[in-house]
Amino acid sequence: MYKFGPVQKKIMITLLGGVALGVSASPRQYFDTLRKIR
Repeated sequence: MYKFGPVQKKIMITLLGGVALGVSASPRQYFDTLRKIR
């Protein structure tokens, strides 16, 4: 199994966060998700 390095983890978090932000309709959810990503 392939191991992720720190850079790959950041890329994955950013991609998943982008998907979550795209799916969330309300601005409140959008900012909550932004806070969780950081």
